[in-house]
Amino acid sequence: MEFFFMPECIRGLVSSDFKDLQMCFALQDFTVGWQQLEVGIAMGCSISPILFVAAFEINLIGARQMVGEIKLQSGQRLPPLRSYMDDVTSILQTSACIIRLLKRLDELVSWARMKIKPSKSRSLSLRKGVRKDNTIFSQVESKFCCWSHSPSSLGRQYTAELSDKQMGKAILK
Repeated sequence: MEFFFMPECIRGLVSSDFKDLQMCFALQDFTVGWQQLEVGIAMGCSISPILFVAAFEINLIGARQMVGEIKLQSGQRLPPLRSYMDDVTSILQTSACIIRLLKRLDELVSWARMKIKPSKSRSLSLRKGVRKDNTIFSQVESKFCCWSHSPSSLGRQYTAELSDKQMGKAILK
């Protein structure tokens, strides 16, 4: 919160709200003891998702420092990372840059006591507009699923052409 210049009075209020957060489960004839909550997003809490996104953004800022922007022929610049909540897409020109970025992102996410789930990740490499399935990226010891083996991500199906024209036709049908 300090990183995003939140006033001290707000930081204190939020900190006291999350201090000693506990929960227990109660069944008909049995109740478990109170458990201290340390990690996660509290369901029904309006502040918790905002804090999660802010914390994740700090990870992304740190990871972006490892690589530069992509400069297109038109002169337009693309950021190396794009994200929505905790879903991240990296667009870089070389495998070495991606590997360096993933290593740094893994360090930052581990530092924040979060985890990257390789089973939910996709690996796609393009060389001169052609898909290269022999380049598969990984996170620590787990490889990401190759895009061609599981061509869906975030609820969207991708075709071999990597074109939105087919998606438009499918939607019209």
